[in-house]
Amino acid sequence: MATEVRKISGSPRSNQPSRMNTSEPKAPVGSPKPGNTLRGDKLARAKHKQVVGWLEDLKLATEVDSDLVDRYSNLWAAYADAVADVKRRGTVLINPKTEMPMANPAVASLIKIDNHLHKISADFGFGASNRARLKAHPNLQDTDPFLDFLERQKAISH
Repeated sequence: MATEVRKISGSPRSNQPSRMNTSEPKAPVGSPKPGNTLRGDKLARAKHKQVVGWLEDLKLATEVDSDLVDRYSNLWAAYADAVADVKRRGTVLINPKTEMPMANPAVASLIKIDNHLHKISADFGFGASNRARLKAHPNLQDTDPFLDFLERQKAISH
């Protein structure tokens, strides 16, 4: 998990400077641009725009993440396609060769895609469990209030 995501999520590691990566490279701020791999359909492009908005709101938008946003957007569109297939044909199909019931392959796709979406959501700092921990504020200061408190306590005790 990136240091900035740890800081705004209130991760226990964010209160332990000795465990933070002080040499972590800082990606330049900027909006992720849609790349050549982004599917041409409206759903993938709309999801890309939505994800970029979320990252901007969280103050986590960088051009470096363009490919990952494309991947997330394409996965989302594929997920929507699989959901539509399951709604249209159901979870159980009749195998045309054997005429026996079989699981709709779209169900397996849904599960795989969902796992990938969940992992990328965590990388970006959003998703159900990550949103619950976010403590971001638009006017977030660079200093950590807990570390300031510790410094004040150290000064008082000396």
